[in-house]
This record gives sequence, structure tokens and C-alpha cells, in this order.
Amino acid sequence: MSSRDEDLPRMSDHRHLLVAARGSSEGSRALEHREHTTARRDAHLLQKRRLESPLGGSKEELSVSEMSVLAHEIVRSKSARVVTLRSLSKCFSTSEEHCQAFLGVENSLASLVGCLCGNDSEMQLEAACCLVNLSFWSGPICQRICDAASVYLITLIGGGDPTLQLFCAWSLTNLCAEKQKLGNLLSKQGLLPSVERLLKSSVLRVQLAGLQLVTSFLSFPREENTMLQRVFGRVVDVLECSVSSEMLHPEALHTIFLFVCNSCTNVPLPDWERAVPRVLHLQTSLSPLHVAEQTLLPDGGDGSGLALQTVLWTVRVIGNAVCSEQLNAVVESCIVHQNEPVCACWSSLLHSSIDCLLRESLWMVTNLSVRSGLHRLLPNSCVLESVKTLLERAPFCPEETYVCAHSLSTCSATAAQTLSSALAEGARRGVLPAQALPYVRSLFFIANRRDLVELVFSVDQQNDSMP
Repeated sequence: MSSRDEDLPRMSDHRHLLVAARGSSEGSRALEHREHTTARRDAHLLQKRRLESPLGGSKEELSVSEMSVLAHEIVRSKSARVVTLRSLSKCFSTSEEHCQAFLGVENSLASLVGCLCGNDSEMQLEAACCLVNLSFWSGPICQRICDAASVYLITLIGGGDPTLQLFCAWSLTNLCAEKQKLGNLLSKQGLLPSVERLLKSSVLRVQLAGLQLVTSFLSFPREENTMLQRVFGRVVDVLECSVSSEMLHPEALHTIFLFVCNSCTNVPLPDWERAVPRVLHLQTSLSPLHVAEQTLLPDGGDGSGLALQTVLWTVRVIGNAVCSEQLNAVVESCIVHQNEPVCACWSSLLHSSIDCLLRESLWMVTNLSVRSGLHRLLPNSCVLESVKTLLERAPFCPEETYVCAHSLSTCSATAAQTLSSALAEGARRGVLPAQALPYVRSLFFIANRRDLVELVFSVDQQNDSMP
């Protein structure tokens, strides 16, 4: 029995949109916490999933016009239904037009749901596979599936055959990812208690399907729900289990990240006090300080991509959790108690040759540097030297480096002087990128380097006057 995803990575790899923003050039501390937006939802939406038949099937490509013939077979005939379902599953994965042609036949979807709810396990798997591929497509199709099949899908993910649980969970993941109102409807129908049971499963692939379903559900803002608090507790359980067994679960970290971003989940503090130390533990143990850098590269063929994704999500979780009024005290407490190893980890991340990891780490340090409990710690650590080293490569360093340097410069006079010296040569040669000049100018102002402030200002004015 085999199944295949169509060009689907285990996790989406997109940057979070919660970033710190510094205040005025005088160094006042400010933190901008962006609310839920369409941009954030698009950035974190898991790719939808589609499958081939789990039991094999026809290799022939069927035309859209032939779909009505298959649909009538499902409605009228009780024999050869499994073979028909296999053909349908393949067609549904081909194009939306095939799906619309099938749904255009009266009672076709109801008959498909009947196959899902029957006693034939082989037919149930094929019907579930069909629903995964149908839910891959646009809103109107997803709405019809939700209306006809959601209650049965939610019931079936609660127990039974792990493969059937898996396919039903993937269908629900696709539905949640399509529209906010579909997720809300599924929640009212009892989705979250069933998800909690998925996360308690002893079967790893079922656990992962549960995590991806929660992630898809939280990709839209949700109303406060006490069941979400219980689900978060189960997610932390999965994370703790993965840490103790030394297995990598970036899906759990992605889910925790979205709980951080979703202000309506209202998770109890004790669960966060369990989660944050585990996230920091993963970050320090998997950073390039302890793991050879090449093992973090994606697509290594040996699971190494999981290590990179795991580190990336730890960086995103910590960088955003410290911005939360509810969580920043928890994060600060954990960091203070692990001061040296944590700062050494961050320093090593800032020396990464992996671009996405370096940029995310710079944003994390930027957010950390604006918190009152940590702004005295970072300038006196190896983190400052790592940022200085990056600045000395200007203009061949990420744009986020200048934002991070500006934030660190407001933490202490020593930091401002150190970082301004690293940028002085680049400013004199006029090689700094235009988008970095506002941050650089402010940094020089904080360091009381008035000559460099005027130099950068004149360059900035020239850039503004250019067509």
C-alpha cells in the first residue's frame, strides 16, 4: 500500500511577519506587534495535499466528459465501485474541471460519502482518498465537501484504521486552509476534540497529521476556545516526547509558533512554561555550534532538512514569543538561566552560511534586544561581536543586519560605538544599500558620530532625488 504527495514539503518555509520596530533616533524603545493580516495567513498557509489512490489504479488519463460516466457508476452501481473510485481519485488530482464534472451529476457526492461511511475498509480508503483530492481545489468545491462530509470526516479521525485517520485528517486540513468560515464550521462540529485524540495517537504519522491539521486551523484568526487550550497541551506533549526521544518534529514547533501568533488562544501559562524551555533546548542542541553546518542543509536525503526546519522554527517561536506581553517574562527567565549556552548558540546562528537561517536569526535578536529584561544582556555577549562581523562585510550582508544593529545600538553606548565603527568604512565608501541608510543614520546618531550622520544623510538625499 503506497501513497504519494504531489510536490509537497513536510512544512511550509516562510518568514513570520511579527517583527520588532525601534523607536526614534534617540533610542526610545518601541515594539510593533502586527495583528493578523491576509499577508500573514498567506505566508503560513500549508500547501494543500493531494494523493494517488492508496491501492493503485488506472494509468489512463480520462477526459472531463468521461467523468459523468464514472459519476453515474458510483450513483447507480454497487459492483466495481472500488475500481471506479480509484479512477476518480486519479482524475480528481488532475484538474478542477474533472471535479466539477463529477459534482455536476446528481447525488454523486452523496454516493461518495456513502462509500466513506460503509463497512468495506478498502472502499473507505478509496473514498477518503477521493475527498482529499477534491478538497485540494477551490472554495466552492470545498464548501460542498464540508456540507456533505465534514461530520463523517471528523468522526473517522477519532479512531480506527491509522491510514483512514490520515486521509480524513488531510481532507480536513485542506478544508481549514481554504476559508476561515470552513474552519469555524468544523470547530462547531467537534473538530478540536477529535484532533486532540489524533495528537494522543501512538502512530507517528497520525500525530503529524494532527499537528498539520491544527496548523492549518490556526492559519486564520480564531475565536477564543477552551478546547484550543487542551489541544496546545497535547502539542507540548508531542514536543516533549520528541525532545526526550531525540526525534525532530518541526511540525510541533510550527504549530506552537501559530499559537504564539494567535492572540485568541489564551493558553494557560503553565503550558507555556513547559514549551519555551523545550524550544530553547532544541535550538541550542541543533545550532551549528553543535551540529556540522552541512547537516542542516535542506534536501540532504538523510533527514537533514528536518534539522534545518527545526532550528528555523525554534528561532521564529522565540523571536515572536518575546514580543508577547504574556510570554516575554517566560522567555526572559529561560534565557537568563541559560545565559552562556543560549548566547553562544545565537552567535553561531549569526555565522550561518544558510541565508534563511541567518535572516531569521537576525530578526530574533532584533526582537530580543528591545525587551527590557534582555537589552543589558545582549551587548555584553558574543552576539554583539557576531553582528559586528556581519556589518564589516557590508554591503554583502543581509538587510536585516542593519535593523538588528540599530536595535542593539540603543541598548548601550558601548554597543553603539562598536557597531558604528564597523559601519564607518562602508559609509565613507558609499557602498551601503539605500534601504539600510535610515537605520545606519540613526545608529550613527546614537553613537554621536555626527560627521557620519551628515555623510549618510547627504547620500540618502541624493538617492531620493534620483528618478
